[in-house]
Amino acid sequence: MKKTIRIIAVLLALLLCLTGCFPFSGGYDRSSVTLDESSSRDRESSSRNDTKTESESSEKTESSKETAEETSAEGSSAEESSSESSTESSVEESSETVSTPAGEEITDYVVIDNEEVTFTIKSGYSDMFGYNLKVTMENKTDKNLAFSWSDTIVDGYSCDPYFYASVSSGKKANDEITFYNESLRKIGVTAPSVISFVLHVYDDDDWMADYLVDERFTIYPFGEAAVLEPKDVAPEDALKVLYEDSNVRVYIMDAYTDSYSFNLEVYLQNLTDTTVMFSLDGASVNGYMCDPFWATSVPASARDFSVISWYNSELEKNDIEKVEEIEFSLRAYDYDDWYASDFLNETFSFTVE
Repeated sequence: MKKTIRIIAVLLALLLCLTGCFPFSGGYDRSSVTLDESSSRDRESSSRNDTKTESESSEKTESSKETAEETSAEGSSAEESSSESSTESSVEESSETVSTPAGEEITDYVVIDNEEVTFTIKSGYSDMFGYNLKVTMENKTDKNLAFSWSDTIVDGYSCDPYFYASVSSGKKANDEITFYNESLRKIGVTAPSVISFVLHVYDDDDWMADYLVDERFTIYPFGEAAVLEPKDVAPEDALKVLYEDSNVRVYIMDAYTDSYSFNLEVYLQNLTDTTVMFSLDGASVNGYMCDPFWATSVPASARDFSVISWYNSELEKNDIEKVEEIEFSLRAYDYDDWYASDFLNETFSFTVE
């Protein structure tokens, strides 16, 4: 079964790469390593942005003065408008709190080096897209090998970069692993302070062969002393607490409509020592059967934000113009043991206001 899942995961990774979609699972154990590189590009970009902002602000001030000299009434109106705009901007900026790890980055940390493979984190850096890890892989075998990550946890939250690379027999390869800004901001950081992941290395021409490497590692991009506390989500922050006990927590955080679908954003927390699969079945919208076909896994002791979407095409099929009431069965169970008892298996309803 593990090998079948491997095939599905790799096909998904290739599909995501081709479509340009890189979305936004595992626990902490095994080896820990440290990673390094200056994030000067990020600081330089920030400096340039600051300079540009100051210049634009200066130009706006001069323009405001000239306008005020020509027409005092218009100048006064412009100042009021500017003040309101500034206030709104401040509110928007303060509504999302993010933290930045503080520490010295290091480079060239060897994650694993044995007779068959070497995997090295060369450095880490931030750019306009997110936080990137430069990696080098070496294949010492007579087979073509695939390298991939799974069950990735960033600062306590599931955040898979969907990394996959193929390295021919006897060759080396350089690549980059990117954690995008949207995903990082969602979990409350500008860059990862700790990353836990499972590294898989296997025969790229025989996906049924045994793994050469199938092990969890933990890296600290800014040093172990710079690790941040995971973003805390309290019940009072949610629109509705669906379920919580000593094993799992499920909160509805937001309900919204975009151009393509009606969406529920949910917060999931796995308090167990095994990977938990969450799935939704038997869903109805306004009394009509309408399944979003949603399921996601959360690694041991990790959290996740996930979006459940009912696409417009499905809603239109049922003549639903406005989503008012949703009902569904929610199940949470051991991903690695299908015979174990469910952590959660109940029916819930949610009224959209």
